[in-house]
Amino acid sequence: MIDLRHKKQRIIQSLDNYHPLYQANWEPERNKLSYTAGVLNSIWNVWNNFWREYWISHVIGGVYVNSLPIIPIYPNFYKKQAIFFLLIKLGRRNSSRLGNSINGTHEEPTWGDVKIIEKLAIELLQHHSHLQQLLYLIGHYKIQVEHFQQIRNSFIHLNNENISKLKNIQGRYIFNSSQKLIDILEANILGGSETCFEYLIANMKGLVLNL
Repeated sequence: MIDLRHKKQRIIQSLDNYHPLYQANWEPERNKLSYTAGVLNSIWNVWNNFWREYWISHVIGGVYVNSLPIIPIYPNFYKKQAIFFLLIKLGRRNSSRLGNSINGTHEEPTWGDVKIIEKLAIELLQHHSHLQQLLYLIGHYKIQVEHFQQIRNSFIHLNNENISKLKNIQGRYIFNSSQKLIDILEANILGGSETCFEYLIANMKGLVLNL
C-alpha cells in the first residue's frame, strides 16, 4: 500500500537537502554548469517520483497525507495497469483498452509537469473530493513549478537555443550587472531578496506541504 505520508516527508527532506547543496562553492568555476544541471535534475526526479506515487495511489488505494484512506478506483489493478488508466484520463490511450498495462517507463507521462497534475486532478475529482484542494494549490504555485521545469530542461539540454528560451521568464527576476541569462538561478525575484533558486524550491515545497 502506498503511504503518501511517508512520500511527503521524503520529498520535503530531499528539497531541504538540495537547497544548501546548491549553495556550495563551485571549484573550479568551470564545473558550475554541470554541477547545477545535476542538482536540478536530481530535484526534478524526486518531484516526478512523488507525483507518480501520488496518482497511482488514487487509482489502487493508499493512505493520504492526512492519514485518511484513499478509496481505490480499481483496487485490483497493478501499478502498470493504474498508469495505463491514468494515460486514458490524459487522453493518451483508448478507454476501450481499460485494464491493459503499460510496457515500460518510457510510456509514462512527465508526472511532475504541472499541466499533467492539473489535468489528472480535474479528471479524478469525481472520485476524490480532496483533489479540490490540490487544484486550489496549483492555481497558486503553477508558475513557479513551470519555471523550475523550464530552467531544468535548459540546463540538462544545454545549448544557446535552450538557454535563450529562458528569456520568456527572465522578466520575473532581477539580474545584476555581471549576471547573464544563464545565471538566472542566482538572480533575485522581483520585489524580494530571495534568489530564483530559493524562491522556486520554497514554492515547490509549499505546494506539497499544503496538500
